Amino acid sequence: AAEKGLGDGWANDIGFGGIDHAVALGENINICVLDTEVYSNTGGQSSKATPLGSVAKFAQKGRRLQKKDLGGALMNYQGVYVASVAMGANYQQCVKAFQEAEAHPGPSIVMCYSPCIEHRTKTGLTLMAQDQKAAVDCGYWPLYRFDPKRAEEGQPVFQLDSKTLTGNVVDFLRNQNRYSQLERTLPEDAKRLQSELEDHLAKRHAAMKNRSEELPASAAVAKLVEGLQGPEILVLYASETGTAEIVARRFARSAKERGCVVKKMTELNECCDLHAMDATTIVAFVATCGDGEVPASGELFHKKIKDLEGKCAQHQFVVFALGDKGYPKFCAAGKVVAAGLASAGAKQLMEMGVGDQCDEDGWETGYGAWMPVAMDKIGALPPPKRDGPAPAQVLVTTFDEDLEPKQICPPGAVLTPVMENRRLPPPDYERDVRHFVLDTSSVDLPYHLGDAIALYPENLEKHVDQALKHLELDADRAIRVDPAADDVPPRLLEVCKSRTTARQVLTEILDICGRPSRNFYAQLSEFAAGDEKEELLSISTTEKFSAMLDESTSILDVLLKFPSAKPTLAHLMTVIPLIKPRLYSIANSPDYAPGRVELTVVVNRWMTKSGNMKTGTSTQYISQMQVGQKIAATMTTGTFVFPEDDRVPMVMTGLGTGIAPMRAFVQDRMYKKQQGKEVGPMVVFHGCRHEREEYFYRDEWEAFKKAGVLTNMVPAFSHDPPHYPPKMVFVNHKMEEEMDLLKEYIGKQNGYFYMCGLAVAAPGIETALKKAMVGAGYVKATEADEWVEEMKRTGRYSMESY
Repeated sequence: AAEKGLGDGWANDIGFGGIDHAVALGENINICVLDTEVYSNTGGQSSKATPLGSVAKFAQKGRRLQKKDLGGALMNYQGVYVASVAMGANYQQCVKAFQEAEAHPGPSIVMCYSPCIEHRTKTGLTLMAQDQKAAVDCGYWPLYRFDPKRAEEGQPVFQLDSKTLTGNVVDFLRNQNRYSQLERTLPEDAKRLQSELEDHLAKRHAAMKNRSEELPASAAVAKLVEGLQGPEILVLYASETGTAEIVARRFARSAKERGCVVKKMTELNECCDLHAMDATTIVAFVATCGDGEVPASGELFHKKIKDLEGKCAQHQFVVFALGDKGYPKFCAAGKVVAAGLASAGAKQLMEMGVGDQCDEDGWETGYGAWMPVAMDKIGALPPPKRDGPAPAQVLVTTFDEDLEPKQICPPGAVLTPVMENRRLPPPDYERDVRHFVLDTSSVDLPYHLGDAIALYPENLEKHVDQALKHLELDADRAIRVDPAADDVPPRLLEVCKSRTTARQVLTEILDICGRPSRNFYAQLSEFAAGDEKEELLSISTTEKFSAMLDESTSILDVLLKFPSAKPTLAHLMTVIPLIKPRLYSIANSPDYAPGRVELTVVVNRWMTKSGNMKTGTSTQYISQMQVGQKIAATMTTGTFVFPEDDRVPMVMTGLGTGIAPMRAFVQDRMYKKQQGKEVGPMVVFHGCRHEREEYFYRDEWEAFKKAGVLTNMVPAFSHDPPHYPPKMVFVNHKMEEEMDLLKEYIGKQNGYFYMCGLAVAAPGIETALKKAMVGAGYVKATEADEWVEEMKRTGRYSMESY
């Protein structure tokens, strides 16, 4: 491999031709370009760190020539892998680029944005990562990967990884003395160059976005032929755990079957320029997270759409919202997106669809009623008549050898080793609660106080063996999975990147222990015969489905119950949902306990109507994990809001394992106190069943009280004497008893209030807070509702429920 640190002078003349010739040979070589930008070895030319020129210490009056586009030039060659990365801006994209470049069979080149001392960044090289991120956010340094192999998969060969510009170019430039110097010495030149640069970067980014949507010729022709008769639609989603994306992909697949041309299917954030698009029909799928917030993948869209009032009249739209009625702000994010599109002038074709996780069939219930109407409203053709199952979305090729594949890491996640897995209750207690710790010292998994972690569980070996035997699959025979459609989920595309086995697919990818939907029964019936076929169809449309739900029947149970239905592995990867990540609140402060993520996880077990004991897929997997094993994990931004002043009181309510984030909050103030900072009062209301069995972290609470960080710990042991039986005492009762404390810290001192626990308990906690403040004489009963809403609007009332 060749490696060289290079300035922009090299990019202008010195070595450009050498790279050109080396790559043209087509040899399997890997080249890493560390682009320091400043032309530091001669003085005859200005720095081209802006594509349009500026000044540098060595050449304040040099020639103003545009920096050559090395990546763009090399993409014109056959079979060359090209990537542009900035480690501080997107570490995972950087690692992925190097992995793909190394695996590429031909020439590969990775260009790295490498700030050097001559940038004279005002924040210094110690904060180089922030400078890299700022360069990417404003479009100054684009992140992309150009992989010729993707053409074989029918995918765009150019992938733009910095999809949206969120930063300010001028602010980025002013942080570097090499540019601010130009403002001081030649202000008019600086103003003109900055304006030209902003225009250049915007146009370049738009061109790159267009290129990232270009399909290979064969795929483009197929797509054109496929949708000649139907309308053009834009399928967008804002997803927190992946469910909204799954629904969006299902809709897109059905729409294609019904003659629609799916112009694009992507995150809401990638379509902030709707006003500049030609007329189209938008189909948006929006999940709700936190206290009614739009997920991160739609947050930027939500902000930008406010500025497009009346500018999108050429479009029309439908929205399907996903949520849980157990939460106070049910489907609030979907309502916000629909209102934003309407305000922008787009025409709403029908009432917003709603998928409620509390419904009998989860979101499928609402989707099943909404989808046919939506198809009619957007002008889709009638569904095609089909003889037999729909084509699988992947192809599977089997090899005549066994394989022990490496663990697959989902996109955006990292494989993180287990550091500790300790049972918290005594061994004789019926409930199993785990203190589960991941070692993040050697992986890139940064997080902030109040964030949540998403973990990807796996199916247990005993269940996988059952499935393999029943489906008559060669468990460990090497296979290759290739996409057979252009809407294959990213999780499955990750499987396509290397050879795998049926065992690995059933262990890590397919949710064989998940709950089957009505749609699954209907799809499976197409592979069954005789009476079993009729029975599966009957379950999918009648009250028999409810009976299956009552027994918590899993997909594996259904497969075993109907032995004539044996889909191929390719079809299994089409009809069985993928394992979704589960979210867990983080129980430690990243400053107080660095290099680790600590969780408090209850193993979810329940009894069915017939008396069978069932255990949740994720917690069952976590409970059996050993130290050193790795689990795929990614971070999710938390919903908690914290006061800027650490002296402001914090009152927290942690119900059950909802005590986890409260532990982190107290740890954080303990760390700050140890650093010599003054910290304010902290009160924790902790609800659990029994003091002996479930009063977790008792020693820590006592230590925090002794240190003067934890002001009050108010426990509520609901199932302990003397009140139980018959009475159960919950946190809301304790809050009403402590009305003077709440009046002082929340009322008089303008403290912050936090709640974490089951969603069903959230209304009771809110009611208790209002009762306490009314009882203490702080607010009037008629004003209590508005008082709480004002707390939420100002960020002083944060809730995380599940």
